[in-house]
Amino acid sequence: MSSSQTISVKDLAELLQLSPRTIHNRISAQFKAIEAGENPESYQIQRLAHLQ
Repeated sequence: MSSSQTISVKDLAELLQLSPRTIHNRISAQFKAIEAGENPESYQIQRLAHLQ
């Protein structure tokens, strides 16, 4: 998938066999951590993106 393509949360949830709520929660946690001053490149922020 190229960087210009997008996938819906619903489709991503089906692909990863997770609930859409789980995906929303992880994305929200990432944004909150970044807003709190965490480095977006940090391990803690990137770990939130690992959905499996």
